[in-house]
Amino acid sequence: MNIVGLGQCGCNIAEKFAKYSQYEVYLFDSEEREGKNFKLLKEQKSHEEYEENFPHCEFQPEYEETIFICATSGTITGASLKVLEKFKNTEVRVVLIIPEEAEMLETYAMQHKLIFNALQDYARSGVFKDIILISNEILEDTIPDVTFLNKHDKINEVVSYSLHLINVFEHTKPVSRTKIDHKEHCRILSLGSYDYKNNSEKMYFFLDNFVESVYYMSIPKKILEKDFELVKLIKSNFKEKENSSYQVYSNSFDYDYGIVVQRTHFHQGQLFS
Repeated sequence: MNIVGLGQCGCNIAEKFAKYSQYEVYLFDSEEREGKNFKLLKEQKSHEEYEENFPHCEFQPEYEETIFICATSGTITGASLKVLEKFKNTEVRVVLIIPEEAEMLETYAMQHKLIFNALQDYARSGVFKDIILISNEILEDTIPDVTFLNKHDKINEVVSYSLHLINVFEHTKPVSRTKIDHKEHCRILSLGSYDYKNNSEKMYFFLDNFVESVYYMSIPKKILEKDFELVKLIKSNFKEKENSSYQVYSNSFDYDYGIVVQRTHFHQGQLFS
């Protein structure tokens, strides 16, 4: 799978995927970075100039699936469509990182609205596979032991690991699953962590009017084999969850982990209005 990062935030997250062998990482930034697939974008003064002055570059993406990651603020987001054009022959999943409102300057807020709305519209029309929305502020509240020095790295680690887990789950056969009438037109997504033991979830963006939810649970094989109360527990967790399904996977570790993905076809509201 191709992992594409644009700008400081997008590239910092994309670089986290380099430790996994199944990804090819591409970086587009106005600051120098290491990597064979890095492209330096000359710093521009405006959103429009990043699009107008995007450098000529030709390459063949390694894989047929792509995850494109960028923040919604900053002038460099003006290059988003130019970067995405390079991967137009692949199936693209867009991941938008939304900064804290308190950190947004007026100019960046306008740029946020533009990219936030435009890429949602592209996803809803089927140009992209889907789009995942993540709020830095909401995600930070779910992470323990955050300091001013480590918070960005911790956020980037959670985002990259969560996206990696979703990719693994979507390409692995579960040991058990429930069916749901999956709506293909629901291409605006949010994700979060899920703990089946206490049936709790922590979303990283709060979708308005989400239509369906899918819960992915990876549980140690020895627990799946010996815990005779597990089936009853998980079934009871989902008795009152409407329009939800779950998938259970076996792992060889000593710990379990879970992810929830919420979907909707409703355009999400304009932030920072």
